[in-house]
Amino acid sequence: MPDEDLDPLAKALIENRIGWRDPSLQSTLERLRADRNFAALAALTEKCARFNPNVPKLRRLQAQALIETGQPATAVSVIESVKSHLTNDDPELSELQGLLGRAYKQMLIDIGSGRSAEQRDLLERAIAAYRGAYEVDSKCYWHGVNLLALGWRAQRQGLAQGNAQQLTELAQQVMTTAKTAAWDSLDPWALATVAEASIALRDPAATEDALREFLNAKGLEAFHVGSLLRQLVQVWQLDGKEWLVALTALRAMHMRLPGVDATLMAASDVQQLMAGGAEAKVVYERILGPAKGLVPFEWIQTANTRAAGVAAVRNRDAYGRDSTIGTAFVMDGGSLLDQWDGHTLALTNF
Repeated sequence: MPDEDLDPLAKALIENRIGWRDPSLQSTLERLRADRNFAALAALTEKCARFNPNVPKLRRLQAQALIETGQPATAVSVIESVKSHLTNDDPELSELQGLLGRAYKQMLIDIGSGRSAEQRDLLERAIAAYRGAYEVDSKCYWHGVNLLALGWRAQRQGLAQGNAQQLTELAQQVMTTAKTAAWDSLDPWALATVAEASIALRDPAATEDALREFLNAKGLEAFHVGSLLRQLVQVWQLDGKEWLVALTALRAMHMRLPGVDATLMAASDVQQLMAGGAEAKVVYERILGPAKGLVPFEWIQTANTRAAGVAAVRNRDAYGRDSTIGTAFVMDGGSLLDQWDGHTLALTNF
């Protein structure tokens, strides 16, 4: 649904001409989520929640939008409020519990690396939330893989002793469940989970195979790719030449899909691609994404070089929708004045 149609939809909701169960409203909310238009999703779910404050699915979508727009602490309050009204057999309970883990995980990521008491507390809260969801139903591999990723991160950062054997067993369990789901439906989430479990099991070949299947999956959306990319970079903290091809393939696909999140392609990522040199030429020969429309590596290298210096100037309206209103060149301030050294400047024609 085009963004310009959100205004009359919100107005109809406020004027009580449509309700929460209206098909047009439901499809719009799902589309905004799929396209990662979380600012608009947050604005629309806020209006819905004024009239339907106790609808679990609505509040779950609202909480997810809050997390993705940088408000995880507020999302925790929303989730805890909704959970208090649910029975133990409510199907939304597990999803809300997992989303609670997602909120704490985001807060952990936001405060960076280290071993502070705050980081340990957030890590423990995130792990407890995901463990609670996974223990309710171990078929929910998406909760299991988050539990696995956080356990791995805890060991890497020295925030917990952990048990390597337990993590390996959890990875194998998650892998088995996700492979079964992927075999039955070729669901992108299941394929992404297989890739993550392969990382935990230190099986690069299986990781690459899973990513290839993931990037060629039917129904693949920006939400799928962006979520996996963020998980690999921010939680698993993948780096190094061995992961260059995987992260590059994910970023390339992500940039081609509607609803791209520009924050997942930072300047440091471009610099890493440009610094890949001869090693990058080798890994680019492996095809992870769709083979149609292949281009030489030099073409991609040139595009990355050009992209590093170009920016879009965007305007955000009251509903959180972005629109491009101009362009700019990005450059190192030190190339103009010594006092600006270390600062990045965005220069427009104006």
